Amino acid sequence: MYFLISDCTQDQKNMDLEHFGTMHDNLTGIYNKYGFYRQARRVMEENPGIPYLMVCLNFSDFKLLNGLYGMTKGNELLMRVGSMLRRHYGTDARTAYGRIRADRFAMLIPEVIFDPDAYLKTVETIMHGLAAIHFDLQIAVGICRVEDNRTPISILCDRAFLAASVLKTQESNGYVWYSEHMMSEKIRDRAILSRFSDALGRGEVQIYLQAQVAADSRRVIGAEALSRWVCDDGRVIPPAMFIPILEEHGKIWQLDYHIWELACSLLKSWQGSEDFADYSISVNISVKDIYYLDLYEVFTHLVDEYKIDPAKLELEITETVFMDKPKEAILLIQRLKEYGFRIAIDDFGSGYSSLSFLKDIQADILKIDMGFLRKTEHQERSRIILRSIVALARELGMPTVVEGVETSQQVHDLVKIGCDIFQGFYFSRPIPVADFETRFRAGEIQPLRRKSGAAGNVEEEAE
Repeated sequence: MYFLISDCTQDQKNMDLEHFGTMHDNLTGIYNKYGFYRQARRVMEENPGIPYLMVCLNFSDFKLLNGLYGMTKGNELLMRVGSMLRRHYGTDARTAYGRIRADRFAMLIPEVIFDPDAYLKTVETIMHGLAAIHFDLQIAVGICRVEDNRTPISILCDRAFLAASVLKTQESNGYVWYSEHMMSEKIRDRAILSRFSDALGRGEVQIYLQAQVAADSRRVIGAEALSRWVCDDGRVIPPAMFIPILEEHGKIWQLDYHIWELACSLLKSWQGSEDFADYSISVNISVKDIYYLDLYEVFTHLVDEYKIDPAKLELEITETVFMDKPKEAILLIQRLKEYGFRIAIDDFGSGYSSLSFLKDIQADILKIDMGFLRKTEHQERSRIILRSIVALARELGMPTVVEGVETSQQVHDLVKIGCDIFQGFYFSRPIPVADFETRFRAGEIQPLRRKSGAAGNVEEEAE
């Protein structure tokens, strides 16, 4: 008898490695999407009487982390999350977990052993443990109860990630439980996204103007351009409905660019006008615009194309624009100022505005949000703070624009403090361009009238 003996060890290892690679994530070593779907289905079939939860995790603006610090930091975060799942849940045969894609992780776990607060805290600890990171990604956790074990794993994941997406508009870490009404909201969001590009082309997305009034002369000197979506049937989709959706899906820069272009076109039409030639228009710059657009190239191109004075186009920025790339942002502002644009610091006092921000950014205008005065019971302390901000701005040579002015008493108090420019419902709500031109021709402001209501006399803006 003759025997041919060969060593198949390496061939078997290669086969095992190939099988492992098709089911596991190369970076984290845990299951990939297909391996997780398969393992989660097996776990539920082996434990039919256990109530399960589908828990899904993702990080908002994960691409910014890679853009700012390189792929190494992003990969480090993903590997730490994978290690955490393996360390905390890998010993329980009733649990399955995996990396679905990019920064998305999923876990099928018995409801009785899952603590959402502890889970969130653990992920936050991982996030804070990344060295040399100067901002935190938002952590969003979605949780879906498995009502029917026959439901496809992919559907359960979609529901949990849908719940997690609710947190993106709240800018805070947390977890959200899935509910059926979320699906109808998602369908509405998709409808808005699908219609948005066509709406831009059809001219449905328009600018509304809110008047800015000089405190000394009580005459209009300009306006802030705000977006409104006016459908063909005259129905107006409020900004609070579509702007968060555009921000979430990375399309806010398209809206902003459209508004900037409409503002430049309007300024061009006002050139040579006896009534509006001296008016300026302020436009907003969002955080995402800096990452999607070359703002210097965009704004210089617009003023050249429409042949307008850049000083008539005021660019409003907030402190959050400078949190991620402060040096680059400061350089951008300096270049825009040198070109002739006027820079306004927006919403000063409404968030965590710092004095160092005023020191580093040589802006032309300081816009103060009156909202922070209405949110406190300590009115006298608020007035002291407001007076100090106005005095500081005056020392720095920056005129102050106070937003949210709604009553004659506020106007009276702000005049005494020394504020320069007012903006708010007391003088005008945001209105269409045609109405603005009719109402504020040559800067005229009509006095307020009073009307009686059920609650007594209330002030109303002039018609």
